[in-house]
Amino acid sequence: AKIVGPSFIGRNTIIGNHTMIRGSHIGQQCVIGFGSDVTRSYIGDMSWLHMNYVGDSVLGEDVSMGAGTVCANLRLDEASVESVVKDKKVSTLFDKCGAMIGDHVRIGVHTSIMPGVKIGSHSMIGAGVLLSQDVVEGTFVAVKQNQTIKKNARSAITKSRDSFRKKI
Repeated sequence: AKIVGPSFIGRNTIIGNHTMIRGSHIGQQCVIGFGSDVTRSYIGDMSWLHMNYVGDSVLGEDVSMGAGTVCANLRLDEASVESVVKDKKVSTLFDKCGAMIGDHVRIGVHTSIMPGVKIGSHSMIGAGVLLSQDVVEGTFVAVKQNQTIKKNARSAITKSRDSFRKKI
């Protein structure tokens, strides 16, 4: 792990292997697990990260992020990040601005949170969500995905490999 100051690490917090913390506040009783990068962010008490990128963000208390979840902090066009205030998009005047996440939020694996997005307290964001708009308090967000499950019609490939191996 590497910690670049100024940073604050609260009491009874665990910082995992291959983790980088740069200019951030990490609260008490947190787990910043393996492979996470926390940059210029505030992480509230009792929050859990695992293989996450959290850039220029504010996470409240008791926030849990599944592996692979990212709080993006930079627009592709490098313009100022916008955020919605009273139903109107306004510039934050920052070129880097991540997510603002309330207390007691659960976020599933491989979720992408776009710059300037706010998530209200007591919300749950399911796995694989691309979140590009604010979520009000007490909301559940999930991706509806269609899957096709059927017998593998390509089993002949295995048979041809087996016959090839017998020839060798």
